[in-house]
Amino acid sequence: MCGIAGFHGKGTLSPDEITDVLLRLQDRGRDATGIAWLSGEQIRVMKAPLPAGLFVESETYLNHLQEISQATWAMFHCRNATHGSPRNNDNNHPIHNEMGVIVHNGVVYPPQWLPAKGQCDSEQLLLYLQEYGNDCLVSLKGSAAFAYCDFHSPHAIYLYSHVHSIVYGWQGDGFIFASTEKVVGRSMRLLPEDIV
Repeated sequence: MCGIAGFHGKGTLSPDEITDVLLRLQDRGRDATGIAWLSGEQIRVMKAPLPAGLFVESETYLNHLQEISQATWAMFHCRNATHGSPRNNDNNHPIHNEMGVIVHNGVVYPPQWLPAKGQCDSEQLLLYLQEYGNDCLVSLKGSAAFAYCDFHSPHAIYLYSHVHSIVYGWQGDGFIFASTEKVVGRSMRLLPEDIV
């Protein structure tokens, strides 16, 4: 089972809090770690087939950490691989193409597999969302909790859950979400009705 988390709102998480979130997510998956974020008008993606404990020590991560903390939004993912080898970084999250980016927890089974770069069911979820919009969710079998950004509206992220929960709440003026309360519960104002 993978771990997802993220925020919307500049300065919502400090660099130390971002690292803490990734290390807490590591319990949900150690096959790969990744981050997508909106910096100014540019969407950036960083991912590697490493557990979060090694990912947060990498020079690339450390060089971008301050920028991530000042991003409009960010999505985090720790992968427990089901479909597609983590050695192929196309299978690791965030999954992205020229039209959008997604982080996903769960396993989905589409009616048919669309042409893709990797072998990951999460890439199929992204492609189905882009081809058929939200209506495709009723045709997919399986379970899903995901965060998604359509690059036509790059300042917005969308959350969805079916079977797997997403916990969310507020920290300062920003919005924060995660697979489980354990990941971010210490720092955010969480209300019981905020569990979806």
